[in-house]
Amino acid sequence: LDKANRIRTHAVIASSASDPAVARQQNADTLVRDAEIDKSWMKYMGTVLTPEEEKLAHAFAAEWKAYRASGNVTLGKAMEGDFEGARANAAGDAGPKFAAARATMQKLLELQGEVAKQEYESAKSHYANSRNLMVAAMVVGLGLSAWFGLMLIRAITVPLDAAVRFAYRVAHADLTPRVEVDSK
Repeated sequence: LDKANRIRTHAVIASSASDPAVARQQNADTLVRDAEIDKSWMKYMGTVLTPEEEKLAHAFAAEWKAYRASGNVTLGKAMEGDFEGARANAAGDAGPKFAAARATMQKLLELQGEVAKQEYESAKSHYANSRNLMVAAMVVGLGLSAWFGLMLIRAITVPLDAAVRFAYRVAHADLTPRVEVDSK
């Protein structure tokens, strides 16, 4: 939007300057800004647009094309030295066309803000769901780890405790106990 405003300003300056050299410089600056806008616009149109965004984008493109044609007339008249004609075109034809294109661009920017807000809220929701799922998975994992750990400890300590009791009884001269082997 800033570059579009600059293009409009270049046309107004060119028509008000009463100097063809100034008009040529403003035209050169306008060509640079036009190229920058074209590059940005092509990138934007290559993105995924909602149906409403697409409708506004096409409306803006048509309005901007109409403004550019009228702005070029303004700059052309100024470069030729017809400053009265340039001012008349800038005010009577180019000005309303620029206002229409600017209003459509403003609507497009507002819509993009709304779409971005919706996308942000959706991303936050997905993040919260993913985070909660990961926390639940970690809790279940820790619980399973603790249970497996206890089972492992019991698998080791129960037979070890039986062996200690057996050794204690044998150490106290009781040779009657038998060792039961549960594993292969």
